[in-house]
Amino acid sequence: MRHLIAGSVVAGLISYGLTQWLPTFFFRVHDLSQSQTGMLMAGVFGIPGSIGALAFGKWFDRLSHRGFQHGI
Repeated sequence: MRHLIAGSVVAGLISYGLTQWLPTFFFRVHDLSQSQTGMLMAGVFGIPGSIGALAFGKWFDRLSHRGFQHGI
């Protein structure tokens, strides 16, 4: 369990750091405006994230109704 928690912490730190640094990178290196960067970030992170949350939420609800209790 310690390894799982440590891995989750490291993955969270990396992902939060990346999402904070990425817009500045697009401003400086690719010469994008704020609105272009916002649309790009929404397309890369927002849309797939919301689809994944909805899809996996429904999937895990279906598994729980079937009585899937692996590891408990």
